[in-house]
Amino acid sequence: MGYGVRQHKLQIETTNERGVEMEIIWFTLVGIGVYLIANGILVRIEQRRGSPLPNRSVVFFVIFLVLALSSFELIQYLAQPTN
Repeated sequence: MGYGVRQHKLQIETTNERGVEMEIIWFTLVGIGVYLIANGILVRIEQRRGSPLPNRSVVFFVIFLVLALSSFELIQYLAQPTN
């Protein structure tokens, strides 16, 4: 009986590790996507303006931060198990 319980716990831990690995992969892919989208938004702003922004890195950071926080919150919300 003790062996069966130990085997069951090992199986749960392995499943949780796989979930963590998938979460890391998803966050990495979304982070790359957020970077590309933020860069695209910044380029369009500069094209409409006709010249580069004086504080381009600050504007990029603000756009990136808003997109990253929003998308990561959405991922965490969608990843919650439904009861």
